[in-house]
Amino acid sequence: MKQYSFAFTTLDSLYDEIEKVKINPENPQAPVIHVFTSTRSCDMVEEIMDCLKKTFPRCLIAGMSTSGVPWNGKIRSNLSIVTLMEFQDTRIRTCHIPSETKDAGRSLYHSLLSRCSHPVGLEVLAASLYDGTMDYSKTFKGTDPLLPVFGAHGSTCTPDDSPFLFDRDHIYWDGCLLLLYDGSVVIDMNSILGWTPLGQSVRVTGVKNGHILQTLDGKPAVWLYRKYLQVNADAYFLNKAAAFPLLLMRDGAPVARIPWGLGPSGELLLSGDCRQGDIIHLSYESPNKIRKAARDALTLAQNFNPEGLLLFSSSIRTMVLKESMNMPLAVLEHIHQAAGGCSWGEIAGTTEHADSMDMTSLLVLFREGGNEKPRCPKKAAPPILRGHNKAVLPGDPLSTIRHLASFIEMTSKELEESYRKMAYIATHDGLTNILNRGTIEKILADSLAALSDDQPLNAIMIDVDHFKGINDSYGHIIGDRVLTAISHILASRLRSNDYVGRWGGDEFVILLPGVSLEDARKIAERLRLAICEADILPDKARVTASFGVAKALPGENIDLFYQRMDKALYMAKNEGKNKVTILK
Repeated sequence: MKQYSFAFTTLDSLYDEIEKVKINPENPQAPVIHVFTSTRSCDMVEEIMDCLKKTFPRCLIAGMSTSGVPWNGKIRSNLSIVTLMEFQDTRIRTCHIPSETKDAGRSLYHSLLSRCSHPVGLEVLAASLYDGTMDYSKTFKGTDPLLPVFGAHGSTCTPDDSPFLFDRDHIYWDGCLLLLYDGSVVIDMNSILGWTPLGQSVRVTGVKNGHILQTLDGKPAVWLYRKYLQVNADAYFLNKAAAFPLLLMRDGAPVARIPWGLGPSGELLLSGDCRQGDIIHLSYESPNKIRKAARDALTLAQNFNPEGLLLFSSSIRTMVLKESMNMPLAVLEHIHQAAGGCSWGEIAGTTEHADSMDMTSLLVLFREGGNEKPRCPKKAAPPILRGHNKAVLPGDPLSTIRHLASFIEMTSKELEESYRKMAYIATHDGLTNILNRGTIEKILADSLAALSDDQPLNAIMIDVDHFKGINDSYGHIIGDRVLTAISHILASRLRSNDYVGRWGGDEFVILLPGVSLEDARKIAERLRLAICEADILPDKARVTASFGVAKALPGENIDLFYQRMDKALYMAKNEGKNKVTILK
């Protein structure tokens, strides 16, 4: 594989650069050409396509409008980039999915996949961020094989302009271009973030359509920016809020979300998903984290030895970081000439779970030939990444704001730790370390309010059999150990999104969101057997418990639901204890 990249401002300079590119005329694989351009002229785009087709008649073209391109270690807004990839035994298959064929996106992707003998990666170039072209997780999920997915949403230099895409024959103002890589090329990805949490966390309590953040801790989502940053919901909200993206976790890694718009009731419109129960922080730029992310990217690239490289970077990230963006770009230039563009949202993941991201730089590395690495020598790390980790970046001294940010970072860690301890004490039972009744009741109230056919709720109420007898025979210290042991058994055998709490005395409640009544019964039965088989008492005598299972009904409040849970438990106790009873 070979990659040729060059920048141009006019058609004359494009022709001059193209003449320098020499490809193998006997190569059976058509060259793949990416174009990232800031021009708004359709005539200019068509002339670019004509120029490329004339010089490379068999080429495939995938183009995207952008607000800037990486070139010579900097983001530049007045250039366009052409990058040509010449593969030896990798073929690219493409298709366009228009917005109006949203429901057919999965079929079109399967059709593309069926023409491949050895698919290895999927590139997605999308136009408008919100045209609803496809739900990536639904379009690709469940397909075989599992492929890396990468790409971006097009952007423009001015927010009022519409992004567009183009191939060798058409310009598209909506939809997505799919490029399916078929052959021996190896693709690896790395995201460069560089944002650090600020202040205490909040919980997502209301979400609509997956990306409209309605409430945080029960308050309108915009409240977070008003309270902590004095950012008001006005026409300048995005400009002010962009420097403080929302930070949450996905698959064990932090991702950023910025609000692209505001709803009439204080909702925040996000480009990526958020979920009920997500823990969110405000965040801010951390020079140390940007430096570390650049070092990690350098290590990844050096170990990978790429023959090709694409970089998709957030337009808003570039606007906020300004000159700080040049440091990771300088690192990449040290490995390979970077080609790519700034976008309104980066796309990354796998065909099992791909999603839009914010405020990141997505690095995509290519190498052809299976596991065999190309023979190219590794270069030494650039000076800005050698030596002391806390060295100030050349040409980028820390400003007063960054000194303040460092101070906030340290104090935030201390406050966050204190808050975490106090929050734990306030929400957990002091004896058993599971949730206390007040917390379980709050979660239950929120779950009942969000009840729907797609999100059922089942609960299990548990009572330790003959607990008074245990206290009388063994003493209250052993009785406390029994409660602690049973709590551990319950908590250790549930999913991460289930909730278990001590309701009071020797009673426990488990909440099972998204689980059917029959599955809730099976879970209760497993827990009953686990308690029966556990060695809890000093003389190895068996401890048993009774379980009542009930399903929440639409319109039901806590009191009514508790009465039915209690009735199910009473039935289990009345039928001889050590049983699971369902109240339908």
